[in-house]
Amino acid sequence: MSQIFISHSTQDAPVAQEIAARLSEAGAQVWIAPNSIRPGEDFLAAIERGLSTSTHFLLLLSESSMQSNWVRMEINTAIKLEREGAMQIMPVTLDAADVPLLLQLYQRLSYNGDSGLLADRILEALGIDVRPFWAPRPMEDEEKARIQAGLAEIAAEAAVCVLCPLHQERHMAVPGDGPPNARLFFVGEAPGPEDDRTGAPFVSTAGEFLDELFEMIDMDRRDVYLTNIVKCRPNENRDPKRSEVKACADYLNRQIELINPDVIVTLGRHSLKSFLPKARISEVHGQPHEENGRIIIPMYHPAAALYQHRYRNMLIKDFLTMAQWLNARR
Repeated sequence: MSQIFISHSTQDAPVAQEIAARLSEAGAQVWIAPNSIRPGEDFLAAIERGLSTSTHFLLLLSESSMQSNWVRMEINTAIKLEREGAMQIMPVTLDAADVPLLLQLYQRLSYNGDSGLLADRILEALGIDVRPFWAPRPMEDEEKARIQAGLAEIAAEAAVCVLCPLHQERHMAVPGDGPPNARLFFVGEAPGPEDDRTGAPFVSTAGEFLDELFEMIDMDRRDVYLTNIVKCRPNENRDPKRSEVKACADYLNRQIELINPDVIVTLGRHSLKSFLPKARISEVHGQPHEENGRIIIPMYHPAAALYQHRYRNMLIKDFLTMAQWLNARR
């Protein structure tokens, strides 16, 4: 895993700590004195340990740092490690200090007082991706527009669909919602009562619990795609019939083909059957399965937790496990 060693003078410590905090907030692993020094550890030994375990060297260049013997020692060690291919160096100028000839070959950034912006630029310049696995994949605007147009076409078709009896009592079809470049694709079973009134997925009571699960693992529902195996709500809150699932299958298949997610999370046993027909949710929930080059993660439906508390605990455990598994793939 990437680790950023921040080299700074005593006078520059407040700025260094602020930058370190912003980098940490962004998900980067940071080594900075004195925070990273272990209790009772010799200062020099701590510095040597920090440098040897770091992959990136962030040097805060200022008049005071260029006069610090400690900083000079850290620079020399970092250059040696870089020549061995073990470290990448990034100087950041804090003031008008003269840049030593040895450091003039490196790309430099300038600090303008905005530590958040600088943290983003540092991560980008060092090529460190600290976004969670489920963050939408980078994509050109033209490609996003193409996929969005395809999703809009599916939504328009679903809105006037009469392929099964579900259309007779719907208020609104609920095709789905999320970014066209989503890596994660959540598939429930059918719209809830509030979904049916608004046309938005997972905004009923079960959706509120799903939001709690997202918040628990720092996942933003705006980063993932949410839909169901059927796009209209069955009356009396019943399970969707096989014929209704079959009638809606083309819409779902086209959504998956357009978005091409890395991971599909099925919510509920009926959703699971659409992807792993022979699987039993009681046996496979929370366990990733590879199917046709894509990962399927079965989960109980959040609505189940509204009726039986044991499903709530299972969902919480499975979401935490899923987050760990996904981030390990980052």
